[in-house]
Amino acid sequence: VKDVLDDTLELVLVDTPGWSHKTSTNIKSEYKRILGNRQMVSEHTPHIILFCVPISMIRQFQDEEAKKMSDQLHELKFDKRFPIKVLPIATKADVEHQRDRKRLLATVKDLANKAFHNTGADVEEP
Repeated sequence: VKDVLDDTLELVLVDTPGWSHKTSTNIKSEYKRILGNRQMVSEHTPHIILFCVPISMIRQFQDEEAKKMSDQLHELKFDKRFPIKVLPIATKADVEHQRDRKRLLATVKDLANKAFHNTGADVEEP
């Protein structure tokens, strides 16, 4: 999706395939493929990353998967001249009991911190 907000700002949304406990996507090759399809330079660095984890998948997406994702994210070699913000998002959290949501959101942030460890990206509060 490409939307021109004004004469100087262009917003491009890049959605790479998701991960599950049974499958994972090569993030770098998918990201580069999508940029190529949009005729953008392959060295483009994202400025905002939505790290979405369905609440129902938290048990399956744990430290091992976060480590695999971190290894792949390091391959992207983010351009650190610009800030990169990671927004951890717990999808389908509204179906959980209110008393459990704070703990679940903290878990998603912890997974984001592990996945983006030493990439130069800053993980925000969910």
